Amino acid sequence: MKSKNLLLLESARLAVAWRPRDYERVHVWEGNFPGAEKLPADFMSLAESLLADHKAGQVIDWVYAQYVKPGEDRVLNELFEDDRGCLFIKKNILRELARIFYSFLLAEKFCNEYASEQTFDFIPSSFSYSLYKLLSSRKELLPQGVSIPQWYLTKMRRLERAKNWLYSFALTVYPVMISLRMSGKKVVQKKFLYAVHMWESWVRSYGPRCQYRMDFLESPQGVHTGNTLYFIDQKMSAQGLRGVKASGYPYCYFKDVIKDFNRKEYWSGIYPRVRKAVKELGANGLLAEIYLKALRSYIYWEMFLFKCKAKTFIYAQDPCDIPAALMQKRHGARNVFVYYSTQYDSLAREEMDTFTQIYYGYMIYSAVATSRMSNNYFKKNRNMVERYEDCGIIWSDIVYQTRTDPALKNKIKEELGLPLNKTIIGFFAPGMGHAGFITEAEGYQMLSDVYDLLESREDSCMVLTHRQIEQLTEGSDLRRKFDQLRKHKRVYDARVLVPAYQAYHLMGACDLVIGGFHSSVPMESVAGGVRTLCYVPERLNKDIFIINTFPRFCAHNYTELEKNVDYWLNQCTDKEFQDFQDVYVRAHIDGHCDGQAKKRLRALIEKMNIEEETVEPATPALLNARGA
Repeated sequence: MKSKNLLLLESARLAVAWRPRDYERVHVWEGNFPGAEKLPADFMSLAESLLADHKAGQVIDWVYAQYVKPGEDRVLNELFEDDRGCLFIKKNILRELARIFYSFLLAEKFCNEYASEQTFDFIPSSFSYSLYKLLSSRKELLPQGVSIPQWYLTKMRRLERAKNWLYSFALTVYPVMISLRMSGKKVVQKKFLYAVHMWESWVRSYGPRCQYRMDFLESPQGVHTGNTLYFIDQKMSAQGLRGVKASGYPYCYFKDVIKDFNRKEYWSGIYPRVRKAVKELGANGLLAEIYLKALRSYIYWEMFLFKCKAKTFIYAQDPCDIPAALMQKRHGARNVFVYYSTQYDSLAREEMDTFTQIYYGYMIYSAVATSRMSNNYFKKNRNMVERYEDCGIIWSDIVYQTRTDPALKNKIKEELGLPLNKTIIGFFAPGMGHAGFITEAEGYQMLSDVYDLLESREDSCMVLTHRQIEQLTEGSDLRRKFDQLRKHKRVYDARVLVPAYQAYHLMGACDLVIGGFHSSVPMESVAGGVRTLCYVPERLNKDIFIINTFPRFCAHNYTELEKNVDYWLNQCTDKEFQDFQDVYVRAHIDGHCDGQAKKRLRALIEKMNIEEETVEPATPALLNARGA
């Protein structure tokens, strides 16, 4: 007998294949299920993901106090010799909480749009059963009217018990089994000035020819490939590894550290501390998995730092995990997080003191080097950073240098085949639908407005570049509108015509750039000295977004787009644009706007290497003051 006639599946999986037959209607979010109605591609977006992070941040302290027994986190503090070792537990719990909240945001949105007058069953993706039960004990935390079937809750509970047993067993045997892969060779320590973090998408995106090379470190003062080590601490594909090898820098792949490590050194120097920690670690719910991750990280970093010593560790875009940061500091090294683009808060939040974006939260660094706007964002985000440096937007250097180099500008125009007698407008399509903040309907309106703008300006041509367009639903109105724009007789698709150039080169070659909300493009372009517009959907026309306060910088519809384009191209003088940069851009986005961000970054890192280390001790009082 059917208790409900409606079912929502977060993910179509074989594990639930027979159950939906009990329902008259089935909806599915991820994947496809026979006979089920697929939710729209943009039903959930980046906004929901960040909102889930924020909701998790609002309750993390309460959950942590309930979930982790008093003193249970002491072992990691002792293992890493820092009172912040326990933050590794907190961040992993925070990440799991966000998964739960994301699932229930999906269910709540589904309830509002598809099942407002009836209850329905919800089968979420797998998450921690014990954390879910804790959240459900407070009715205000999870939406009402959303019911998870009892059979699925039983399945989740049994799965967590099984995982708990496996991770508890692994905690005991892993430190012993890992030694079997080691050699008998004596470890010879190599010393470097810099150790630079390499990660898959960074290498795959730019390759050995481009900006992931640490060219800002290569100066006449002696910074070169001989004293800079590339290290890879996560799994990397063969293609990515070839890119690192082709860079010309020495590298160390953590995957290979074990087999090259001396077994005797491991048993005498590393294992005793590991064994002591294992004997004291508990295994309650999610914690066994977290402890195993922490233990694995500790072992790998001990072996790596025994083999390779560096004065400064550098991370670009992808922040290091808490154990890595603590181990680097424990061995007397500094670390720097370099953020190349721009980041700003894009959600309307009522409680800013609980602001959290998990990916950029709980960062422990000697310094963060980025733009003024990104620094303001990171300062709010539960981070423990000793100094924030406004180096400017790194990528805007390329924009600035291209804009001020007539020969390079002309070369790019010639290779694109641009008519020299027309104004060049660059349109850099932002992520839309599931990949961004802009819904497919809003994306369609934006593309329509840009198309109409081009039609109305016979004296202009458009350079088009785009990311993630391939992810848009084939045959959708949005995809058809994009294809229409791409096929316009005065549109030049840069990804097809000049794939060797980065977007930043193209910005510098344009007379005006149009970017989208939550994209770095408008910030990088205007900081590089190019007249710029940001297209922001009407729904997001709120004063809380700092960019909405900049005059003529944001366009929310076609009327504003046309008016602002006319102003920047035909009415604004060079002096007025410089005043705009001084009052708005330098004050809020990039304090320099001079194309010298890499030079400042290099000077900062070189200065750090000659300064005496002044690391603030990680005391409990300090952690409380920082909101840990």
